[in-house]
Amino acid sequence: MSSWIPIAKAVLPTLAEIAGKAIPAFSGSKEHARSLEAHTAEIAELQAAVTQNAAALRTLAEQMETTVRAVDEGARTVEQRITRLELQLRMTRVWALAASALAIVALVLVQQLR
Repeated sequence: MSSWIPIAKAVLPTLAEIAGKAIPAFSGSKEHARSLEAHTAEIAELQAAVTQNAAALRTLAEQMETTVRAVDEGARTVEQRITRLELQLRMTRVWALAASALAIVALVLVQQLR
């Protein structure tokens, strides 16, 4: 039962401070009420910020599109290179098998000549 008392003692000052700051913001007193001009100015500032953010977002989207195109082109180039290397590897294997077969035939012929 008494284990919650230290927690309450630690939390209550913080809650009191938060309530002290929040209650005036939600009260209907005239000293905290804003004029229509102040709200209009805030709305204009917010609209300007939104417009600026939209322009920045458009720029970022264009840069991202350019980056994605470059990455796609690089990926295509790498895929082509891998295909060429795989073909070269297959050809190397064929030549290695042919050379091994020729070496075996040469060894057999040398053994028959002795």
